[in-house]
Amino acid sequence: MPSTSSKQYSTISSLPDGIRRLKASIKEKYIENDDGSVTFPNVKLLASGTWTDSAIQTPLYYPPATLEHYATNWIDSTLWDRHSVGREPRTDDNAIGKIVNPHFDDDAVVGDVWLHRNNSSSKATAQNIINSIHTDSPIFVSVEHGGEEQEIPGLRMNESKSLVFVGCAVVPVGACKKCRINGDVTMGDDSPDYELKIKELSDALSVKDTEIKELSGIVEDLKVQSKEETDMRIKELEAKIPDVSAFETQIKEFSAKLEEIPKLEKRIKELEAQPDGNHSGGSLLDSYVVEDPYIRDSEGITMKVI
Repeated sequence: MPSTSSKQYSTISSLPDGIRRLKASIKEKYIENDDGSVTFPNVKLLASGTWTDSAIQTPLYYPPATLEHYATNWIDSTLWDRHSVGREPRTDDNAIGKIVNPHFDDDAVVGDVWLHRNNSSSKATAQNIINSIHTDSPIFVSVEHGGEEQEIPGLRMNESKSLVFVGCAVVPVGACKKCRINGDVTMGDDSPDYELKIKELSDALSVKDTEIKELSGIVEDLKVQSKEETDMRIKELEAKIPDVSAFETQIKEFSAKLEEIPKLEKRIKELEAQPDGNHSGGSLLDSYVVEDPYIRDSEGITMKVI
């Protein structure tokens, strides 16, 4: 039996942030106790499945393994006639009993719901449950819990990884549709076959991981091949470039001759300015006799004289 608070019906005026409230239907017959209390044995408090709670409003998948491991992890087992979120704080008048002997069975956290019948709310709730035993109208219990959750990629929902129970309430509407009064369960959870979907998604992700690794290897090979091809192409282009060293030598020689032209022009002007008896005022160049080594006939044929 889990540990509970020292007071028989502890008061929780408000719940910590992140506490969820999940409903499971009460489906077993009841036991009238000698002290006037009543027990509804073997009630499914939280069944495996995907449930959307009334507080956080997000789907949460509860795997059997998590429920089994944390089924007895209760820090407060008080049973209330309502939840406290969005309403005035609860008092001892709202405490109507407690959860006894919580344990794991049939893929669910199961326990005995005990109502003390010491106040009007407890008496009314107990009678309402008894009256519903032989009807199709469900009465639900809603566990209050915290714990670690982990996002399931691709499914827009979380998975419960740990649980700590901090109380339970009797409510008119339940989120856990697997657990109902009177007979077998005929309704599924909010997201049927999510265990199968999770497995299929995991398998698909494994395949994608393998494909990604293969593609990464191909990309690396292409990078190596591309570099080798690029280096080879560069060498081919370099081989086609002519050797310009000979042109560079000729350019230097030509540049040196160009630098001599201003000096020659200056010298020519100096010579032209000098008086010369054989020079009749004409250009200095006119006084020079240039022997032409070529003989040109009337037909324009040029023959070199040897």
